[in-house]
Amino acid sequence: MKSADEKLIKLIDEYCLYHSSDQESENTLREAGLDPDQVVNETLLQIKRIRMKLEAESTQKNFLELRKNLLQRAKSEVDKLLSSEFDFGQFLKTNNINLAYRNFETMNEAEIREFLERYFLLKYQNEQNEG
Repeated sequence: MKSADEKLIKLIDEYCLYHSSDQESENTLREAGLDPDQVVNETLLQIKRIRMKLEAESTQKNFLELRKNLLQRAKSEVDKLLSSEFDFGQFLKTNNINLAYRNFETMNEAEIREFLERYFLLKYQNEQNEG
């Protein structure tokens, strides 16, 4: 399904194809009471905005896909850790992690899993940003 911006670009392209010459286009615009230069400038500005918006949407989509992949990687790492003899206290100590306002000994398995997933997600995001 095409977005409104894509439809607008197609409409502008069709308009340009319909008018076979610049002079004919200028005459049509002047007859409609419009300044051709202003229409061209506004149209170019609109096209620029549309392209920037499409690029931003693409970047956002790529970011979300990357984050999804990193989250899956983090979950896999946590699954691997928790399936073995795992000592959460030792993990915190080894990785020099301090839990502010929380006693790790009172955390249940779901809370530990959530904490570890966030930890690994942030770790992998930092690695991506540095690499």
